[in-house]
Amino acid sequence: MKRAIVSLSLLIGVLLGTAGLMLSLYLGARDEAGANQLRVDDLTETVEENKRERANYQRENTEVTGRIAELEQSSEKQLPCAIAAKELILAARDKSDDETLRALVEMESKC
Repeated sequence: MKRAIVSLSLLIGVLLGTAGLMLSLYLGARDEAGANQLRVDDLTETVEENKRERANYQRENTEVTGRIAELEQSSEKQLPCAIAAKELILAARDKSDDETLRALVEMESKC
């Protein structure tokens, strides 16, 4: 009988130790899960912020691309005028009055 009591006491001690270990493991896992959830929330917020920034950059890129196209068209329209003005300057510097006058008329027609 005494032997059974000692055996049962040891078994109860082992069971209580195991229960304590399980409780500490559970609490540690719960705390770790909470910390992981906070990290997930932070990362989700960062991803959403990056998506908003990307949308803003795409919108700005579209605007800048449109502006570049406008400037290229304007440049193409102004190029003949610039060439004619250059020819007028060269004619005024190096050529006769008639050639200068012709260059002036050409510039006026292009500009």
